[in-house]
Amino acid sequence: MRRKNNNLGLAIFLIVLAIFYYEITYKAEIVKEEIISNIEGERASEDIKYDEEKTFNIKNINSIKIKAVRSKIIFKRDDSLPETKIRIKGNNLSELKLLKRNGSKIELSTNSGAISNAKIMIESPEHLNLEISNMNGEETISGGGDIQIKEIYSNISIKNSNSVKIDTAYGKISVSNIKGDAEINTRYSKIHTENIKKDLKINTKFGESIYAKDVYGSVSIITKYTPVYLTNIEGDIYLKNRYSDKIFIKNFSVAKVETSYSRIFPSNGKTLILIGKENGVKCENIKNCKITGKNNKISGSVEKIDSTGKYNTLSFKTNGGFIKEESGDVNLEIDKLKNNLSIDLIDTPIFIRINDKSGVFFVVEAIDSTLNSNFLKITNENENIFKGIFGNPNNKIKFSIKAKYSKITVND
Repeated sequence: MRRKNNNLGLAIFLIVLAIFYYEITYKAEIVKEEIISNIEGERASEDIKYDEEKTFNIKNINSIKIKAVRSKIIFKRDDSLPETKIRIKGNNLSELKLLKRNGSKIELSTNSGAISNAKIMIESPEHLNLEISNMNGEETISGGGDIQIKEIYSNISIKNSNSVKIDTAYGKISVSNIKGDAEINTRYSKIHTENIKKDLKINTKFGESIYAKDVYGSVSIITKYTPVYLTNIEGDIYLKNRYSDKIFIKNFSVAKVETSYSRIFPSNGKTLILIGKENGVKCENIKNCKITGKNNKISGSVEKIDSTGKYNTLSFKTNGGFIKEESGDVNLEIDKLKNNLSIDLIDTPIFIRINDKSGVFFVVEAIDSTLNSNFLKITNENENIFKGIFGNPNNKIKFSIKAKYSKITVND
């Protein structure tokens, strides 16, 4: 019996890794705070006193393009109105201009470019398409068409619209009740999305959090250092992340997660695919789980497991699957096998408790290992090979272990 890995060396490595993780996370927060503190200009404020006001009434338009800075932009659909009404409160509005392009699209700006420190209120009987540029501002949109926002340092709220595309940084982003796709590209933001009828795509880093609930299409998220909360996702999930202390995925079909140094809590899912290392995963009611990587800790309940790796700690309930592990630790609880279970071990202790052995054929082959069981018939074929057998070879369900340099215990 021998263990190939050096436990002391592994412990030192993990300690150094933990220190590195803390340092990089701490420094990332410092950088974030420094950048935010150095933002030029002020945000749009309710305290601004507006000296001037202009109103435009426009018929037969479907799109508005707005260039602004430090402004509040509010859009509300009202089908009782006969035409679109634009009301602007601000200062020095003499330069304000309204340009028509292609008849059905208008542009709102000034001679010098962007409208500054204004409150822009738009009411329309139509689901207008909006293209907005607004630094250090705020956008509140309800009942729009296709919404495009490209800005920075603003808070954004969009609901009851056709589609959304946001390119921003910082601030809070809320997107809900969208008929089509929603795409968000940002950093240092808090993102909340809900009731997206088609696909949701998020690309961010150093975020405060990402919430996505009730998405009927697929979800794609690429991020770093950001907690992620996903609930009720009908389409496929693709999540690429690193250094997240919270990844919750609840009520889903297929989720592929590529991450390292993260804590993951999947529940009520059909298929979870995890690729990465140094993760802690607690599964609850997962039908199929495929794990590839090393130094992961997997616990909870998985109906069917497919795990290949090194230095992993696997401790969960399962009803079948495949495990290939080197220099790890395996502890399984089985009520009754519903699928074949095949295990290939090198230098890995394993303890298995199975509550119902009926209809299963058991074969265990241990080379340069120890084998203990309270029901297997164990034979010593030669001085370094043990074999354990139980059940009828014609049984449909097969349980097999092939192991080297391992300590094996199989009990009922």
